[in-house]
Amino acid sequence: MKRLMKVMTVFLFAFTLLVSATAVKAEYSVKINQIDTTNFPEIKAYVSIVDDTSKPVKGLLENYFNILEDGAPGPTDFKIESMLLSGEPIAVVLAIDTSGSARGKVIKHAREAAFEFVEGLGENDLVAIVDFNDQEHIISEFTSDKETLKKAIEGLKVSGTRTALYDAIYKALEMASRPALPFRRVVIVLSDGKDEGSALTISDGITKAQASNIPVYTIGLGSKVDNKPLARISRLTGGISLLAPTSADLATLYDMISEQLKNQYILKYVSSSINGDGQQHTLGLSVTIGDSIFKDERVFTAPKTTATTMGTWLWIAVVVLIIMIIILIIVVVTRTRASGGLKGESSPGSATISESMTIIDSEMGGDETVMQSIRREGGAHPPDKTIIMKGMGEDFVSAWIEITKGPDKGKSFNLKEERTKIGRSGACEISLSDDTISREQAVIVNEDGKYRLTDLASANGTFVDGKKITTRVIKDGDKIGFGNTEVVLKTVKSK
Repeated sequence: MKRLMKVMTVFLFAFTLLVSATAVKAEYSVKINQIDTTNFPEIKAYVSIVDDTSKPVKGLLENYFNILEDGAPGPTDFKIESMLLSGEPIAVVLAIDTSGSARGKVIKHAREAAFEFVEGLGENDLVAIVDFNDQEHIISEFTSDKETLKKAIEGLKVSGTRTALYDAIYKALEMASRPALPFRRVVIVLSDGKDEGSALTISDGITKAQASNIPVYTIGLGSKVDNKPLARISRLTGGISLLAPTSADLATLYDMISEQLKNQYILKYVSSSINGDGQQHTLGLSVTIGDSIFKDERVFTAPKTTATTMGTWLWIAVVVLIIMIIILIIVVVTRTRASGGLKGESSPGSATISESMTIIDSEMGGDETVMQSIRREGGAHPPDKTIIMKGMGEDFVSAWIEITKGPDKGKSFNLKEERTKIGRSGACEISLSDDTISREQAVIVNEDGKYRLTDLASANGTFVDGKKITTRVIKDGDKIGFGNTEVVLKTVKSK
């Protein structure tokens, strides 16, 4: 019996050690928040790594990381930098629910949590504030002045009976996508209820966030909150989704988000396998901590740079070469005349042969041809000899839009070589004064001479010949409508 008791004691001790070892094994989460391709082929990724309590994991070096590009092993020559050392600024939009359910302690705790978040920001960081109830409102534009922000937060008031959550998310993303802001941008949404009365959907917000490369962090407040749409937009945009059982938990969660943003890792490398093709690619990242590997991946669009840039410079080089040839011929002929004629010209009184040489530049296939005629007398060559210098490219298409209806009726706008964005925003290549269209309504992309129109998740939609579209190749004479504006596409093809 004693021997049996001893065996049981040893077994229980070993089992306890095994359970303890399993219990203390930490779990981690890797999240690629944003990918910057501004200096492509250099790629810059912002990465958050947290433990199972959502606290940032610090001090990881290059040997912890591995890169995958489109599922294949990526470069091994890369750098990892801590955001704390980098000090890059960030632009944050706080979207705060002020509907009727936020009365009492809820709005009080929301103000206090927002105060602490603003207080913890760097001197170059920017914050804007949006609140929402029956509709969304801009409470404060972007500023780094903490006193201004605190006054705006203090002025938050509960009103209304509905929660225009999805409209508010889209409005916050519109603000965060302004071109003059720092690259690091984030939207933080606090809501304690389901969406009620929005004109937009959560899918509109996801599309906008992905197109603008902006992560959305969400905080669902209360035990009855519908957190599925909030978790979805966070997951698909590189943000995180948190739950606050009570409003007293808000300060802790805002502080958690602040710490994660401050302790991001910056991954920098030069892509070895992705070309500037304008297509979507996948960046995968695996982080080895202890004997475990934690992974994440994020889709991004490689800028269409290499081919376009080389093509543009090639056209420029050819045109410059042709112009230089024409100038050279003019100089030679002028000097020859000044010296008394061409060598071997006929003697006085003999018959004179007249030659007309025309050089026509058909390069670029444009509507205008560069023509230089040089007339020489006394030459021994046949008259009216014409040399045509053919272009190297295919048909060239010029395109523009004419506005036939709306506040800008009568105006015409040329389309850009690659892409032309249309909307109310002054940052768009074609900025319209129609208040019924979105700040970024649609984009027209030149696909090797064909023009593709894509709606940018606009509020009122984009139409071609009366039919609502998401994306479509358009042709000469197509009528395009958005809001109260109607335009007609015009194209000219020439060789």
